[in-house]
Amino acid sequence: MILYKYLPPARIDVILNCKIRFTQYGDFNDPFELNPNINKIAEESEIKELVKKNFVKLIEEEYSNNPIINAFISKEAFIQLALAREDMVKNAVVDIEPSIVALLPRMLQMAANSLLGALSLSEYYDHELMWSHYSEEHKGYAIGFAYETGSELRQGLKHWIEKYNTSRPHSSLDDRTPHEAYWQKPRPGYAGRPLKLAA
Repeated sequence: MILYKYLPPARIDVILNCKIRFTQYGDFNDPFELNPNINKIAEESEIKELVKKNFVKLIEEEYSNNPIINAFISKEAFIQLALAREDMVKNAVVDIEPSIVALLPRMLQMAANSLLGALSLSEYYDHELMWSHYSEEHKGYAIGFAYETGSELRQGLKHWIEKYNTSRPHSSLDDRTPHEAYWQKPRPGYAGRPLKLAA
């Protein structure tokens, strides 16, 4: 089994350095790639049930996260005030769900763009459309990755992905590896900025 990567002439570095890029989804030429269609988080009844089940806990967290509120009212009084208006608060949570849903696709894209990449390969070395799109109008080249079996291919890709994620710093991740950006653990010798959550 051979899988091919189409490249423009300018990407001769792939052969010279034996390194190939996993492309972030935001750099794909298809604007609909990794653009999920989310129309709701859950049914209204499920949201209300979740809020009902965890209502006091949610109110306590809100109180703890707002120093201005706890400067004016005690926690117990705040909880009693919220409990007196429980139905109104629950309905407000249901009402904001469409706003949250509208934000989710972009949030997922941003997270995926900073943490994920894709290596696009083809089973065909002679596909006209691939040559025109990905190899600068038929001027580039295609490299092949040869494996005897699907399991050998999986093993080879697993090894390559592990190396890519743990030992190759990325400029888009403040010169951290994807492993460092995701797990927040610096590799030995990392002298960059302190690590923070990537998404």
